[in-house]
Amino acid sequence: MKTSIRAGVRKVRFHDVRHTCASLLHEQGADSRMIMEVLGHSSIRVTMDIYTFRTARLAALSVRPCRRRVEG
Repeated sequence: MKTSIRAGVRKVRFHDVRHTCASLLHEQGADSRMIMEVLGHSSIRVTMDIYTFRTARLAALSVRPCRRRVEG
């Protein structure tokens, strides 16, 4: 039996790590071009469309300025 299975560690593909890296960098406010270069893409569109995912935290931060204006 594999050590990882005995330890209860789930299988993670390398590609999954790329998605996570891009999403975390995006959430922390990293520049799109920098994320693109870290991942080795030739196009920002590929990076932003495929490799970044909107997180609940990022969504909340995005609407905060509007909420302040509406709620006063």
